[in-house]
Amino acid sequence: MKADKRGYIYLGAEFANQEFEPVPQKDGRIVLNPVVTVKVSKDDAWFLSSKWQKNEKAVEGHIRDGDIASEVSVTDLLAQMKTTRKKVRK
Repeated sequence: MKADKRGYIYLGAEFANQEFEPVPQKDGRIVLNPVVTVKVSKDDAWFLSSKWQKNEKAVEGHIRDGDIASEVSVTDLLAQMKTTRKKVRK
């Protein structure tokens, strides 16, 4: 590794095709974390969108909090939906 007079740091040929994210530390050091890139097909890219991931996290929270119920029959499901709708309207 070497630095030039402009402050650019050169890591050497072994890191030429890698990307790093600088992470400042409290003690003044900077840690370079490697950035991992993954090629994703267009058919699967929707899953990695920020909107989808935000909604995934929300659902995981509902599952963790016990807000998700699984019903065994259509009648039970409809009754649960009716109860939930009344709570929301109030």
